[in-house]
Amino acid sequence: CDIKVDIKKLANELALANTCVVVVTGQEDTVTDGKKLYIVSNGDKIMSGLVGLGCMAASVIGTFAAVEKDLAKASVSGLVCFEVAAEIAAERSKGPGSFKVNFFDSLYNLNPAIVSDRQKIRC
Repeated sequence: CDIKVDIKKLANELALANTCVVVVTGQEDTVTDGKKLYIVSNGDKIMSGLVGLGCMAASVIGTFAAVEKDLAKASVSGLVCFEVAAEIAAERSKGPGSFKVNFFDSLYNLNPAIVSDRQKIRC
């Protein structure tokens, strides 16, 4: 099946129709509240093959949403931190087992300077 979908347009329409923030993850992540669209290009390809990382990302986003009223910004910030930690973990790992351990360590050791230096966000 060769169906082409414009994820950005679809996410925007969904956000507007439901007055919410929509987050779509993939090689590039799309975050929109229907008015503002953000693209996050952090992360590593190993993430797509590991069960549970999507749920963890949603939990991180929820944590950021608890302290940031702008839910689109909270979503982008949470994704960037999560995915920068994944990039660092992937650089130190030889496979999925070591990635998981390194990922937790990378999250624990993350700081604003590292995130600022490595973030890849387009508006």
